[in-house]
Amino acid sequence: MLKSVGMTGKGFDKMMNYECMLYGIKGLLYGMPVALLVTYFIYKAVGSGWNVPFFVPVTSIVVIVISVFVVVFASMIYSMKKIKKDNPIEALRNDNV
Repeated sequence: MLKSVGMTGKGFDKMMNYECMLYGIKGLLYGMPVALLVTYFIYKAVGSGWNVPFFVPVTSIVVIVISVFVVVFASMIYSMKKIKKDNPIEALRNDNV
């Protein structure tokens, strides 16, 4: 729709990049505290039998952050390729049907 009212291709690409970064950051902001809490509860459940210290798995967190952004940007690239093939007027016409 934005392309039909004059948004340039470069502006559209920028918008999609910012939108995907927002989705990735928002997902991490919701998911990371939950994951840390679950990790702590697992430690408490298992720690009653063993005497091991609690630690935050930093390398796993880094892998997760990178994986989230790879998946989000891969889906963005796929959707952008599909959108660039479409005619904006035809897409709007088909959307109303």
